Amino acid sequence: MRMALRPVSARPLRNCIPTRVSSFSVFRRAFTKTSSLRMSAQPAKLFANDNEEKLCNIFRAETLAASAKPQVLPAIHLLTPSQTASSDKTDVLILLVTADQVAVKDIYDHPVVAKCIHAPNYEIPAVFHDFSGKTDETVMLYPNGAMFHGKKVERLLLVGLGDAKKVETHSYRLATNCIIKSLKAHKFESATIALPAFASDATKSTIHGAVDAISRISVLANHTFDKYLSRPKNFIKSLQVVLDESNADEQSCLTQAVTKGQVVVANTVFARELANDRADVIHPEYMEKIARQVADVHGLKITVVNEEELIAQGYNLITAVGQSARHKARIVGLEYRGAPERTNIDVALVGKGITFDTGGLNLKGTGNIENMHIDMAGSAAVLATIRAAASLNIPINMVSVLALAENSIDGLSYKPHAIIQSKKGSIEISNTDAEGRLALADAFSWVQSTYSNPPVMIDAATLTGAIVVALGEHLSGLYSNNDKLAADILASGKNVWERCWHMPLLPEYGDELKGTYSDFKSTGGRYGGPSIAAAFLQKFVEEGVEWAHLDIAGAGMHSKKREWHIEGGTGFGVQLLVDYLQQRAKSLQSK
Repeated sequence: MRMALRPVSARPLRNCIPTRVSSFSVFRRAFTKTSSLRMSAQPAKLFANDNEEKLCNIFRAETLAASAKPQVLPAIHLLTPSQTASSDKTDVLILLVTADQVAVKDIYDHPVVAKCIHAPNYEIPAVFHDFSGKTDETVMLYPNGAMFHGKKVERLLLVGLGDAKKVETHSYRLATNCIIKSLKAHKFESATIALPAFASDATKSTIHGAVDAISRISVLANHTFDKYLSRPKNFIKSLQVVLDESNADEQSCLTQAVTKGQVVVANTVFARELANDRADVIHPEYMEKIARQVADVHGLKITVVNEEELIAQGYNLITAVGQSARHKARIVGLEYRGAPERTNIDVALVGKGITFDTGGLNLKGTGNIENMHIDMAGSAAVLATIRAAASLNIPINMVSVLALAENSIDGLSYKPHAIIQSKKGSIEISNTDAEGRLALADAFSWVQSTYSNPPVMIDAATLTGAIVVALGEHLSGLYSNNDKLAADILASGKNVWERCWHMPLLPEYGDELKGTYSDFKSTGGRYGGPSIAAAFLQKFVEEGVEWAHLDIAGAGMHSKKREWHIEGGTGFGVQLLVDYLQQRAKSLQSK
């Protein structure tokens, strides 16, 4: 499906019993200690119940190696200058500088420098002349005697925002990524970011966008999958974000927004941790166990359909994929009802959960098989999404469905050109490496039958390598049978910078699947692979169901580190889907 990230040389962990607490256990404590936010008003209750101690134990004995240290994700302290500082010095003060503010004669006129830093004898060093304030640029200065609201400033980190006229929310995402990268390179554990004054005529979305970007990207850029490292990489523990006095009245609502945003990206990290762990640990049975624990913590209804029940009910596709694996196929459904006044499910999410994809008898070769433990990234994303929805009390009724199987090899493996009966007719297996669409097809049929055709169904899947050829690793391919749904997903993707590209889904792609000895085939010709795969899935969408398919094979699994996305499983889709659910909930409430 994908080019390999790198060969896996770690010893299999089939019989290990890991005991490490995950990054989430420590990160959770940052959420629950509201007093550390130093805010004038307490934030709204974010979690669906008081069982958060149990939540922090989800990974304690399941996923993380005993030898690894827990990684702390940064806590954000949103302050105003008048609030009491926690220490008498600031190791690193960070200023966000636009390109028009970098002339030597103008730097003293920077809003924060002019108002907050008093270093009358400080001479700006020559290195500053190489700093232009462009996006992604940084320079570290050492202003002897500088003070910031009564605190001694040891170092001054200037971070470029680019052209002042073009500064937007994404500018702050890029700047925050630079901040975390620089702090980690210098091995700092904390820092203070001084936000500029936002003009009185600026919209609230401007300052909210800046603060939201800082709070989210500081988490994502700081995280790394270090479970198996003897010496885990350094990380940032906390950031103080200081508002200008002119924006102090926004502190309370901004603090709540920060906390909620970090709940979302904490779940992105949750998805990353699952996707990047190895298939000896993350198999269908184990994913079921994690799902049960999530359901238990958040009070979700869970349904598990095992292999025997799937076969008895005629779900022959997903069981064929998993029939040669040690851990058998299953469908897991988690149900969250945040709008109990409505009886029906509003949205169904379906995630591809192939916990390792050998390709089956159409075996993948060296260079393409090594990263196939990430082929369950779609299921990790929809599990993390319902976890976030429950934590945030989003007023929507939804179900997340995990289509779990391992495409393994032995004498029981399903074979090329086998003809299998599905819920929509007989299917000839053109290629055993096109297994994800088979698992999803049965999951579609199951969720629509179980929940009487939910009005909206969205799937996330690392489905085709061809989508990476078409779009690279920066975008997800988006297919839909409804233009309004597609537009809503595109908008949500832009809001959180998990971008998608609307791809064509023409009737001709479906024609490619016509069979000779069966009703249709599982694959088509050489060209248009992602669209043909989507056309296959569309055959299992019932009339009246608005459906969207996210092919995240590129955006969900990176061949190298890009910006704040780690190499490997990126957790793509969690922020997008949570934002979509929030917007969908608002729409339903307004009716």
